[in-house]
Amino acid sequence: MPRRSEVSKLPQDVRRWLERALEESGYGGYELLADLLKEKGYAISKSSLQRWGSDIERQRAQIRSETEAAMQLSEGGADERDTRTEAMLALLQTGMIRGLRALMDTQDEADPAERVALLSKVGKESAAMARASIDLKRFQASIEEAARKKLLAEQEVNLQEVAKAQGMDEAQVDFWRQKFLGIKA
Repeated sequence: MPRRSEVSKLPQDVRRWLERALEESGYGGYELLADLLKEKGYAISKSSLQRWGSDIERQRAQIRSETEAAMQLSEGGADERDTRTEAMLALLQTGMIRGLRALMDTQDEADPAERVALLSKVGKESAAMARASIDLKRFQASIEEAARKKLLAEQEVNLQEVAKAQGMDEAQVDFWRQKFLGIKA
């Protein structure tokens, strides 16, 4: 298990200040930040800050990417099959997996009661997402079935019109209904 970062040991308000300072500096200026932290009474090397800053930058980039993907999904046109919800569920599942990995990486540092509470919450959220996924698939299947029934009804009407115009008897209509439309009598 990797050693806990010196930055992660900072008080929460100092870490938040550091995150804002990193963002404002474009994730650079680690020497200056190390000096400023030293003035506040925290001796952290610029190398430690750089490693920690790289992780924060990567996490923020991932969040921006996922947010942009969600916005693009929501800006799409009509969505009869609700594929946007399907994509959103996939994004949420990816985020939960990432969160679980982070929890596993910090299992030695986390308070056991907090870990149990978090795992319980993740379990409940996973179950809710699984139910949502099943409901979505049922909805999508019902849309496909309704579309198929509508198409078959339209084809039946067309077949009846053609049969009447061509003078086809019922046996010929049944042949086309079974062979072309795939409807078994």
